[in-house]
Amino acid sequence: MSEPQRPLTPSERLAATQSLAVLNARLKEAGELLAAVHIEHALQCLDPDDPINNQTAVRG
Repeated sequence: MSEPQRPLTPSERLAATQSLAVLNARLKEAGELLAAVHIEHALQCLDPDDPINNQTAVRG
């Protein structure tokens, strides 16, 4: 990952979050719980209000 970072725009973050939420619900319906857990983690990582994201930013 040596490429320069290009943060998501608010609209990109919203689109990604909405798509992942739909996928997460479908995975749960299908009984694919391990995959759903990974999607839930991705949603957590995209949430700017999640405390884990603030800790990562502080650590740098």
